[in-house]
Amino acid sequence: MKHPNHPRFLAVVAVLLLLAAPAGHGQSPALEVPELLATGSLLPGDPIPTGTVADPTQGSLKVIVESVYERTPRQYSALATRVELWIAERRLAALDKDEAGVSDLRHRRLFEFQPILMPPGYRFLTVRAYREGPLSRDGKWKGKTVQFGIHAGRETRLFIRLPFHVW
Repeated sequence: MKHPNHPRFLAVVAVLLLLAAPAGHGQSPALEVPELLATGSLLPGDPIPTGTVADPTQGSLKVIVESVYERTPRQYSALATRVELWIAERRLAALDKDEAGVSDLRHRRLFEFQPILMPPGYRFLTVRAYREGPLSRDGKWKGKTVQFGIHAGRETRLFIRLPFHVW
């Protein structure tokens, strides 16, 4: 277990406290589920709104996820074959290795997502990378959660490096 002052431990504790808090008591408006997700207008199969920020009341989120092949004497990190973006229980976007927006370089693979329009506020984004296991051929995944802010009329850019250590 990580040290109690470790950022990952603190982030997990904060998320658990937010999930355990009753609705309307002690929640700040910045951490509430945004209207875009609460109304159910963006479902996993729906097209994702893309483009520049034309509406000054909305902002956009542009995410680039880097999957890296690394090798050390004790372990190695493989390239992901699929990456998904999640906010709470909603999948915002997904890219497979064969789709447009994915570029293979020598020892890394970049997943570049189209800009996603959303109302201003601070949210937690979960990035999940998927790959087939090297020996078992089971579906394996690794995840990383980051907090980001959307500001009206501006584009927020996230560059996330996600090593996929195989076990």
